[in-house]
Amino acid sequence: MMWQTDSPIDSTTALRVRLPRAPRPAPLGPDATAGEALTAYLRSQRERLAQSERAIRHDVPDAAFDLRTAVRRTRAALRTYRPLVADQQLVTELIDELRWLGREVSLARDAQVARERITAGLDELDDELHRGPVRTLVSEHFARVDAAAGAALSEALDSPRWLAVRGRLELFVDDPALTAPAERPAGTELLVHIRSTAELLLEAVRRCDPSDAGLHAVRKVARHLRESALVARPVVGPSAKRFDRRLEKLRRLLGEHQDSVVSGRALTELLAGAEGAGQSGFTFALLYGQERARAEAVRHRLPRCWDRTWRPAYVDWLDAPWY
Repeated sequence: MMWQTDSPIDSTTALRVRLPRAPRPAPLGPDATAGEALTAYLRSQRERLAQSERAIRHDVPDAAFDLRTAVRRTRAALRTYRPLVADQQLVTELIDELRWLGREVSLARDAQVARERITAGLDELDDELHRGPVRTLVSEHFARVDAAAGAALSEALDSPRWLAVRGRLELFVDDPALTAPAERPAGTELLVHIRSTAELLLEAVRRCDPSDAGLHAVRKVARHLRESALVARPVVGPSAKRFDRRLEKLRRLLGEHQDSVVSGRALTELLAGAEGAGQSGFTFALLYGQERARAEAVRHRLPRCWDRTWRPAYVDWLDAPWY
């Protein structure tokens, strides 16, 4: 149900007025334990989950992005720091269920990304390169895709399954049962788990092939490492912040590649649909070639970005035997 207001303002404005910003993790002192740092972070993400879910229900722009981010960060924290949690079955269930919701959100978000990139691509082309009713075909295609993705996401958010997951997460965050390692100083215990995740990224890069799937796999591990390290930022300070900035640049570059891949898939569907309807597929083929060229350009930029990310100045704080 939409917000009921006394003034003629749209739902985006109403939501901004009535919903507070999701809080940052609570400030932690120098003696904070690993369990306190993890719990503070999960509480902040719980609030972000709740706020972004409400935003989606009111059709706020970019709400799907915010929800996907909150889902992913919560899941990353639970995965990386699961040894700190006593109830391992609960952690497994939460991770699996958040993965399920994340997939539902991704369908909506991927459609939004593809639509924006393809529309921008059409805007940049000269009119003589628009063969056939390309804008109409794009609009009709994404109207169908958006409707299907939106319906699936709404069904997921309204389901007893999500209600149960949200309830279990709230109960855990309010009264967490933690293990003995959670009582150790956050500044040392959290690094143990971040190092393990960093090693996964190093291994993923070593094994990476230059295919779209290979780079996407590295992207997921890099993103997971960054989100895991966010838990430690309040207690580690500037060193973790510098590392986060470098990882974010790597993640953004890999994200550019994946956006080209997602848009390329949509363009393939548009091309097939146009030709199947007796229309020219020339314009969509042209845009597809541009997306592949962008993806290839990202591949050439990745080695330098990786070398900069993994400089000792950015990773020495992890105190790992890599150098």
